[in-house]
Amino acid sequence: MQPTFVTFSLVLLGAANAQLQRASYWSTADRNGTKTIIGDGFRCYAMQGKVKHVETEKMVQAIFYDRAGCTGAHSIQTWGTTTLDETFSFQSVELSKYER
Repeated sequence: MQPTFVTFSLVLLGAANAQLQRASYWSTADRNGTKTIIGDGFRCYAMQGKVKHVETEKMVQAIFYDRAGCTGAHSIQTWGTTTLDETFSFQSVELSKYER
């Protein structure tokens, strides 16, 4: 059985005075799998999987945690286009504003 890699694509959409942060992921690294919407907005999302490649829009970061509730001893912070050296198994993911 081959491991499944999850690719996240975080999209920042502007509308009038409001901004939505929409996150999507594909069940395979080549994006031929099923696209799933995670949700909108800067907050913690209860989901689990394995991540290898991440894409975020400007000023958005994705933080992947090894425990539920966006907590845990191990986390991976990503922004922009990032390919991780190793696949990271996560239990929750937080979308937040990227501050330099």
